[in-house]
Amino acid sequence: MEAALGVYRPRHPAKTPFYRCLEDYWEEFLRGYEVLFESVYGPLRGAVTRAVERFLKCGILHYGFARLQCGSCGRNRFLAYSCRTRRLCPSCAAKRVAAFTDWVAAEALEPVSHRQVVFTIPKLLRPVFRKNRKLLGLLCRCAWQTLREMHQGAFPHEDVRGAAVIASQTAGDQLGWHSWS
Repeated sequence: MEAALGVYRPRHPAKTPFYRCLEDYWEEFLRGYEVLFESVYGPLRGAVTRAVERFLKCGILHYGFARLQCGSCGRNRFLAYSCRTRRLCPSCAAKRVAAFTDWVAAEALEPVSHRQVVFTIPKLLRPVFRKNRKLLGLLCRCAWQTLREMHQGAFPHEDVRGAAVIASQTAGDQLGWHSWS
């Protein structure tokens, strides 16, 4: 009930198993990456290192905070800074998804029927995209072109125009490949 009234409840990221695992083993992983994984996955991307380092500071008061003061009672609260990483931090990722979903619903979607379409990359081609991630944008454009052509073929004599919100998800349910290698 208090949450519905707007009471802020600080989260405790350092108590989560995911945080503790990264905190306990990240340095060891970095030391062994070159020998154990680089031959298969290539060099460790700087974006991965930055994301983990930011995540390990996310929501921890020691690394920075904003002081908030209630205008009516004068009570102070401290709000720890967030890392804003897109994929690694469950809290920040959830905030970004919620904000994007709200924006799409309010600003982009028309009040008409919508469909979800999922394209997958054949396993044979996945190493190509793993090593050259810039190709993912081209892949999304190809997917959109395919959808447009299918749509136009289904309604050849009507002035119907489609639109799409396209995102490339490069992490599976086990966080394998995709965004980490």
